[in-house]
Amino acid sequence: MIAVLVLLTAVSPLPTDIYLPAFPQIATDLGASATGIRPTLTTFLVGRVLGQLVIGPRSDGMGRRKPLIVGAAICLLASIATAVVKAMFRSGRTVLSNRNYVGYLVTFCFAFAAMFAYISASPFVLQNILGLSPGTYSLVFGTTSLAIMISAIIATRLAGRVAYRRMPGGGVIALPLTSVALLAVVLTGVSMIPTLVLLFVFQGSVGFIYGNATTLALGEASHRSGTGAAFLGALQFVLGAAVSPLVGLAGDHDARPMGISMAVAAAISAAAFFLLTSNRSASATGTNGQPAQAEAVQAAAR
Repeated sequence: MIAVLVLLTAVSPLPTDIYLPAFPQIATDLGASATGIRPTLTTFLVGRVLGQLVIGPRSDGMGRRKPLIVGAAICLLASIATAVVKAMFRSGRTVLSNRNYVGYLVTFCFAFAAMFAYISASPFVLQNILGLSPGTYSLVFGTTSLAIMISAIIATRLAGRVAYRRMPGGGVIALPLTSVALLAVVLTGVSMIPTLVLLFVFQGSVGFIYGNATTLALGEASHRSGTGAAFLGALQFVLGAAVSPLVGLAGDHDARPMGISMAVAAAISAAAFFLLTSNRSASATGTNGQPAQAEAVQAAAR
Protein backbone atom coordinates (compact mmCIF):
# COMPACT_ATOMS: atom_id res chain seq x y z
CA MET A 1 0.00 0.00 0.00
CA ILE A 2 2.82 2.39 0.86
CA ALA A 3 4.54 1.68 -2.46
CA VAL A 4 1.29 2.30 -4.35
CA LEU A 5 0.70 5.59 -2.58
CA VAL A 6 4.26 6.75 -3.20
CA LEU A 7 4.03 5.98 -6.92
CA LEU A 8 0.62 7.64 -7.23
CA THR A 9 1.91 10.71 -5.43
CA ALA A 10 4.80 10.88 -7.89
CA VAL A 11 2.42 10.85 -10.88
CA SER A 12 1.43 14.47 -10.34
CA PRO A 13 4.84 16.23 -10.20
CA LEU A 14 6.55 13.80 -12.57
CA PRO A 15 4.74 14.98 -15.73
CA THR A 16 5.66 18.61 -15.14
CA ASP A 17 9.26 17.75 -14.24
CA ILE A 18 9.66 15.80 -17.49
CA TYR A 19 7.37 17.97 -19.56
CA LEU A 20 8.86 21.40 -18.90
CA PRO A 21 12.43 20.63 -20.05
CA ALA A 22 10.98 19.13 -23.23
CA PHE A 23 9.14 22.32 -24.26
CA PRO A 24 11.61 23.28 -27.03
CA GLN A 25 11.66 19.75 -28.47
CA ILE A 26 7.86 19.50 -28.30
CA ALA A 27 7.53 22.79 -30.16
CA THR A 28 9.87 21.48 -32.86
CA ASP A 29 8.11 18.13 -33.18
CA LEU A 30 4.64 19.67 -33.39
CA GLY A 31 5.70 22.57 -35.55
CA ALA A 32 4.41 25.06 -32.96
CA SER A 33 5.79 28.24 -31.45
CA ALA A 34 6.78 28.62 -27.81
CA THR A 35 3.65 30.71 -27.28
CA GLY A 36 1.54 27.93 -28.69
CA ILE A 37 3.11 25.28 -26.45
CA ARG A 38 2.70 27.07 -23.12
CA PRO A 39 -1.12 26.77 -22.99
CA THR A 40 -0.73 22.99 -22.93
CA LEU A 41 0.63 23.33 -19.40
CA THR A 42 -2.43 25.40 -18.55
CA THR A 43 -4.75 22.66 -19.78
CA PHE A 44 -2.80 20.14 -17.69
CA LEU A 45 -3.37 22.21 -14.57
CA VAL A 46 -7.02 22.85 -15.42
CA GLY A 47 -7.47 19.10 -15.78
CA ARG A 48 -6.02 18.57 -12.32
CA VAL A 49 -8.38 21.14 -10.82
CA LEU A 50 -11.50 19.78 -12.51
CA GLY A 51 -10.52 16.20 -11.73
CA GLN A 52 -10.28 16.91 -8.03
CA LEU A 53 -13.55 18.83 -7.96
CA VAL A 54 -15.41 16.06 -9.79
CA ILE A 55 -13.81 12.93 -8.37
CA GLY A 56 -13.35 14.17 -4.80
CA PRO A 57 -17.06 14.46 -3.92
CA ARG A 58 -17.91 11.25 -5.80
CA SER A 59 -15.29 9.31 -3.85
CA ASP A 60 -17.15 10.15 -0.64
CA GLY A 61 -20.03 8.02 -1.88
CA MET A 62 -18.15 5.47 -3.99
CA GLY A 63 -15.12 4.98 -1.82
CA ARG A 64 -11.52 5.61 -2.82
CA ARG A 65 -10.64 2.37 -4.58
CA LYS A 66 -12.83 2.59 -7.71
CA PRO A 67 -11.97 6.22 -8.57
CA LEU A 68 -8.30 5.39 -7.97
CA ILE A 69 -8.36 2.44 -10.38
CA VAL A 70 -10.38 4.31 -13.03
CA GLY A 71 -8.16 7.39 -12.77
CA ALA A 72 -4.97 5.35 -13.02
CA ALA A 73 -6.32 3.46 -16.05
CA ILE A 74 -7.30 6.68 -17.84
CA CYS A 75 -3.91 8.21 -17.05
CA LEU A 76 -2.15 5.15 -18.47
CA LEU A 77 -4.22 5.12 -21.68
CA ALA A 78 -3.79 8.87 -22.16
CA SER A 79 -0.03 8.54 -21.71
CA ILE A 80 0.17 5.76 -24.30
CA ALA A 81 -2.00 7.74 -26.74
CA THR A 82 0.22 10.78 -26.28
CA ALA A 83 3.36 8.76 -26.90
CA VAL A 84 2.13 7.34 -30.18
CA VAL A 85 1.43 12.13 -30.45
CA LYS A 86 1.61 12.19 -34.00
CA ALA A 87 2.48 8.83 -35.83
CA MET A 88 -1.01 7.44 -35.20
CA PHE A 89 -2.75 10.46 -36.70
CA ARG A 90 -0.37 10.55 -39.65
CA SER A 91 -1.02 6.87 -40.43
CA GLY A 92 -4.74 7.32 -39.91
CA ARG A 93 -4.87 10.31 -42.24
CA THR A 94 -2.97 8.39 -44.91
CA VAL A 95 -5.27 5.38 -44.73
CA LEU A 96 -8.54 7.31 -44.51
CA SER A 97 -7.60 9.50 -47.47
CA ASN A 98 -7.85 6.38 -49.66
CA ARG A 99 -11.42 6.30 -50.95
CA ASN A 100 -11.31 2.62 -51.83
CA TYR A 101 -10.13 1.72 -48.34
CA VAL A 102 -12.91 3.76 -46.73
CA GLY A 103 -15.45 2.10 -49.02
CA TYR A 104 -14.36 -1.41 -48.09
CA LEU A 105 -14.13 -0.40 -44.43
CA VAL A 106 -17.73 0.83 -44.38
CA THR A 107 -18.89 -2.16 -46.44
CA PHE A 108 -17.38 -4.63 -44.00
CA CYS A 109 -18.34 -2.84 -40.77
CA PHE A 110 -21.98 -2.18 -41.67
CA ALA A 111 -22.38 -5.77 -42.85
CA PHE A 112 -21.11 -6.71 -39.39
CA ALA A 113 -23.61 -4.27 -37.84
CA ALA A 114 -26.45 -5.91 -39.76
CA MET A 115 -25.30 -9.30 -38.53
CA PHE A 116 -24.99 -8.05 -34.96
CA ALA A 117 -28.53 -6.67 -35.10
CA TYR A 118 -29.70 -10.22 -35.84
CA ILE A 119 -27.45 -11.77 -33.21
CA SER A 120 -28.67 -9.36 -30.51
CA ALA A 121 -32.34 -9.74 -31.33
CA SER A 122 -32.52 -13.41 -32.30
CA PRO A 123 -32.99 -14.87 -28.77
CA PHE A 124 -36.16 -12.79 -28.31
CA VAL A 125 -37.46 -12.98 -31.88
CA LEU A 126 -37.00 -16.71 -32.27
CA GLN A 127 -38.11 -17.65 -28.76
CA ASN A 128 -40.64 -15.01 -27.65
CA ILE A 129 -42.26 -14.43 -31.05
CA LEU A 130 -41.78 -17.69 -32.96
CA GLY A 131 -42.08 -19.77 -29.80
CA LEU A 132 -38.90 -21.82 -30.05
CA SER A 133 -37.57 -23.48 -26.93
CA PRO A 134 -34.04 -22.61 -25.78
CA GLY A 135 -32.75 -25.90 -27.13
CA THR A 136 -34.48 -25.51 -30.49
CA TYR A 137 -33.29 -21.91 -30.71
CA SER A 138 -29.70 -23.05 -30.22
CA LEU A 139 -30.12 -25.64 -32.96
CA VAL A 140 -31.69 -23.15 -35.38
CA PHE A 141 -29.10 -20.48 -34.63
CA GLY A 142 -26.28 -22.95 -35.24
CA THR A 143 -27.88 -24.19 -38.46
CA THR A 144 -28.33 -20.72 -39.93
CA SER A 145 -24.79 -19.87 -38.89
CA LEU A 146 -23.55 -22.71 -41.09
CA ALA A 147 -24.42 -20.49 -44.04
CA ILE A 148 -21.49 -18.21 -43.17
CA MET A 149 -19.14 -21.18 -43.05
CA ILE A 150 -20.42 -22.55 -46.35
CA SER A 151 -20.15 -19.25 -48.19
CA ALA A 152 -16.73 -18.56 -46.68
CA ILE A 153 -15.50 -21.95 -47.92
CA ILE A 154 -16.90 -21.25 -51.37
CA ALA A 155 -15.20 -17.83 -51.36
CA THR A 156 -11.91 -19.47 -50.39
CA ARG A 157 -12.19 -21.95 -53.24
CA LEU A 158 -12.96 -19.15 -55.70
CA ALA A 159 -10.03 -17.01 -54.56
CA GLY A 160 -7.51 -16.71 -57.38
CA ARG A 161 -10.12 -17.74 -59.97
CA VAL A 162 -12.59 -14.90 -59.44
CA ALA A 163 -11.64 -11.30 -58.67
CA TYR A 164 -11.91 -10.51 -54.98
CA ARG A 165 -14.21 -7.59 -55.78
CA ARG A 166 -16.83 -9.77 -57.49
CA MET A 167 -17.44 -11.94 -54.45
CA PRO A 168 -18.28 -9.18 -51.95
CA GLY A 169 -20.17 -7.48 -54.80
CA GLY A 170 -22.54 -10.42 -54.93
CA GLY A 171 -22.79 -10.43 -51.15
CA VAL A 172 -23.67 -6.76 -50.85
CA ILE A 173 -26.40 -7.17 -53.47
CA ALA A 174 -27.96 -10.13 -51.68
CA LEU A 175 -27.58 -8.59 -48.22
CA PRO A 176 -29.98 -5.63 -48.56
CA LEU A 177 -32.41 -7.61 -50.73
CA THR A 178 -32.62 -10.31 -48.08
CA SER A 179 -32.85 -7.75 -45.28
CA VAL A 180 -35.70 -5.87 -46.97
CA ALA A 181 -37.53 -9.14 -47.60
CA LEU A 182 -37.07 -10.05 -43.94
CA LEU A 183 -38.37 -6.61 -42.91
CA ALA A 184 -41.45 -7.19 -45.08
CA VAL A 185 -42.05 -10.52 -43.34
CA VAL A 186 -41.64 -8.84 -39.96
CA LEU A 187 -44.06 -6.02 -40.81
CA THR A 188 -46.73 -8.39 -42.14
CA GLY A 189 -46.48 -10.86 -39.27
CA VAL A 190 -43.50 -13.03 -38.41
CA SER A 191 -43.84 -16.59 -39.68
CA MET A 192 -41.47 -19.46 -39.09
CA ILE A 193 -40.36 -20.79 -42.49
CA PRO A 194 -39.88 -17.50 -44.38
CA THR A 195 -37.99 -16.00 -41.43
CA LEU A 196 -35.60 -18.93 -41.09
CA VAL A 197 -34.99 -19.21 -44.85
CA LEU A 198 -34.25 -15.49 -45.14
CA LEU A 199 -31.94 -15.57 -42.12
CA PHE A 200 -30.02 -18.45 -43.70
CA VAL A 201 -29.61 -16.56 -46.99
CA PHE A 202 -28.73 -13.39 -45.08
CA GLN A 203 -25.88 -15.09 -43.26
CA GLY A 204 -24.67 -16.69 -46.45
CA SER A 205 -24.43 -13.22 -47.99
CA VAL A 206 -22.34 -12.02 -45.07
CA GLY A 207 -19.91 -14.88 -45.60
CA PHE A 208 -19.02 -13.55 -49.05
CA ILE A 209 -18.42 -10.06 -47.66
CA TYR A 210 -16.33 -10.52 -44.52
CA GLY A 211 -13.11 -12.08 -45.76
CA ASN A 212 -13.07 -10.46 -49.19
CA ALA A 213 -13.86 -6.93 -47.99
CA THR A 214 -11.15 -7.29 -45.36
CA THR A 215 -8.63 -8.46 -47.94
CA LEU A 216 -9.50 -5.62 -50.30
CA ALA A 217 -9.34 -3.03 -47.51
CA LEU A 218 -5.94 -4.22 -46.30
CA GLY A 219 -4.71 -4.35 -49.88
CA GLU A 220 -5.51 -0.65 -50.14
CA ALA A 221 -3.62 0.00 -46.88
CA SER A 222 -0.68 -2.26 -47.63
CA HIS A 223 1.90 0.26 -46.35
CA ARG A 224 -0.18 0.94 -43.22
CA SER A 225 -1.72 -2.50 -42.74
CA GLY A 226 -1.63 -2.27 -38.93
CA THR A 227 -3.55 1.00 -38.97
CA GLY A 228 -5.94 -0.34 -41.58
CA ALA A 229 -6.65 -3.44 -39.51
CA ALA A 230 -7.12 -1.30 -36.40
CA PHE A 231 -9.85 0.78 -38.05
CA LEU A 232 -11.57 -2.37 -39.29
CA GLY A 233 -11.56 -3.89 -35.81
CA ALA A 234 -12.54 -0.74 -33.94
CA LEU A 235 -15.40 0.41 -36.17
CA GLN A 236 -17.08 -2.97 -36.37
CA PHE A 237 -17.33 -3.25 -32.60
CA VAL A 238 -18.40 0.38 -32.19
CA LEU A 239 -21.27 -0.29 -34.59
CA GLY A 240 -22.02 -3.61 -32.90
CA ALA A 241 -22.24 -1.88 -29.54
CA ALA A 242 -24.46 0.84 -31.01
CA VAL A 243 -26.91 -1.47 -32.77
CA SER A 244 -27.35 -3.91 -29.87
CA PRO A 245 -29.64 -1.68 -27.77
CA LEU A 246 -31.53 -0.42 -30.85
CA VAL A 247 -33.06 -3.81 -31.63
CA GLY A 248 -34.77 -3.90 -28.25
CA LEU A 249 -36.38 -0.44 -28.36
CA ALA A 250 -39.88 -1.82 -28.93
CA GLY A 251 -39.67 -4.58 -26.33
CA ASP A 252 -39.05 -8.30 -26.32
CA HIS A 253 -42.06 -9.20 -28.48
CA ASP A 254 -41.52 -6.89 -31.44
CA ALA A 255 -39.20 -7.81 -34.30
CA ARG A 256 -39.55 -4.54 -36.21
CA PRO A 257 -36.44 -2.87 -34.74
CA MET A 258 -34.38 -5.89 -35.75
CA GLY A 259 -35.70 -5.84 -39.30
CA ILE A 260 -35.24 -2.09 -39.68
CA SER A 261 -31.72 -2.14 -38.21
CA MET A 262 -30.66 -5.00 -40.48
CA ALA A 263 -32.13 -3.35 -43.59
CA VAL A 264 -30.57 0.06 -42.90
CA ALA A 265 -27.13 -1.35 -42.09
CA ALA A 266 -27.21 -3.61 -45.16
CA ALA A 267 -28.22 -0.68 -47.38
CA ILE A 268 -25.32 1.44 -46.09
CA SER A 269 -22.94 -1.46 -46.68
CA ALA A 270 -24.11 -1.84 -50.28
CA ALA A 271 -24.06 1.91 -50.93
CA ALA A 272 -20.49 2.20 -49.65
CA PHE A 273 -19.34 -0.65 -51.88
CA PHE A 274 -20.88 0.65 -55.09
CA LEU A 275 -20.39 4.38 -54.52
CA LEU A 276 -16.99 4.56 -52.83
CA THR A 277 -15.01 1.68 -54.33
CA SER A 278 -13.95 0.99 -57.88
CA ASN A 279 -12.14 -1.61 -59.93
CA ARG A 280 -9.14 0.69 -60.15
CA SER A 281 -7.31 0.46 -56.86
CA ALA A 282 -5.25 3.27 -55.41
CA SER A 283 -2.55 0.61 -55.14
CA ALA A 284 -1.37 -1.53 -58.01
CA THR A 285 -3.47 -4.54 -58.95
CA GLY A 286 -2.53 -7.78 -60.55
CA THR A 287 -4.49 -10.04 -62.87
CA ASN A 288 -8.22 -10.55 -62.30
CA GLY A 289 -8.28 -7.41 -60.16
CA GLN A 290 -6.38 -9.09 -57.35
CA PRO A 291 -4.42 -6.75 -55.08
CA ALA A 292 -0.75 -6.83 -55.99
CA GLN A 293 0.15 -6.53 -52.29
CA ALA A 294 -1.14 -10.03 -51.54
CA GLU A 295 1.95 -10.79 -49.51
CA ALA A 296 1.34 -7.74 -47.33
CA VAL A 297 -2.27 -8.76 -46.82
CA GLN A 298 -1.28 -12.29 -45.86
CA ALA A 299 1.34 -10.95 -43.47
CA ALA A 300 -1.26 -8.69 -41.83
CA ALA A 301 -3.68 -11.62 -41.54
CA ARG A 302 -1.00 -13.70 -39.81
